[in-house]
Amino acid sequence: MEPIWNRNAQLVGWLRDDYIFDRNCRPRAFIRNSAIFSFNHPTFLGFFRDGIFRDSRMGAVAFLRGHSPGATPAIPATPATPATPATPAIPASPAIPAGSWSNNSWDNFLGKEI
Repeated sequence: MEPIWNRNAQLVGWLRDDYIFDRNCRPRAFIRNSAIFSFNHPTFLGFFRDGIFRDSRMGAVAFLRGHSPGATPAIPATPATPATPATPAIPASPAIPAGSWSNNSWDNFLGKEI
């Protein structure tokens, strides 16, 4: 489990393999070919590239340790490993545009909880 940080270096979730979990280790999204999809519908949310989670307009919403343009946060205690969820059918994703930080928060990016 790798911690996910927002622009304020606050822990917002966890990444394991291609699965994104919230702070409480509930599956929220999955990654396929650099595209991020929600478990809710599934719907396209954005992109994961070079350790940075980006919305559909390529604004950064979160990052993995070592991929922040600013200070690197401390490593939190790793939670118990959750079971790997079943992956829903994958819709098509658009091409990857260029971008910078998004106005979206991580929670808005992921959408409503399951």
